[in-house]
Amino acid sequence: MITTKRGYGYGLAAGVLAVLLPLGAAWSETPDRAQALAGIEAAEAARRRADSVGGEWRDTAAMIARARELAEAGRYPDAIELADQAKRQGELGYDQALGEQNADFPAYVLDRSR
Repeated sequence: MITTKRGYGYGLAAGVLAVLLPLGAAWSETPDRAQALAGIEAAEAARRRADSVGGEWRDTAAMIARARELAEAGRYPDAIELADQAKRQGELGYDQALGEQNADFPAYVLDRSR
């Protein structure tokens, strides 16, 4: 046992930490309603941002609606996962729309359309 100058051991403190740290980690990893709603709001913000430049993808709004239903049913991990996917779609839709703003058809496509 390692002791300090006063003779108190670190063993008890280490033992307490060994018991309490895993409990704290388990508590913090359990998704709750607030986390699910925060994820849904982040997804909705990403969807609105994509929509502002014409880049909203087809299924994003439906995914957000389903995530809300899951959260209301208490299925927070599923709601968070779906909200994260919807948020990613919003981000990708925004990036895609910006990347295609100045895109044009190649000449060979334009020639065929005449």
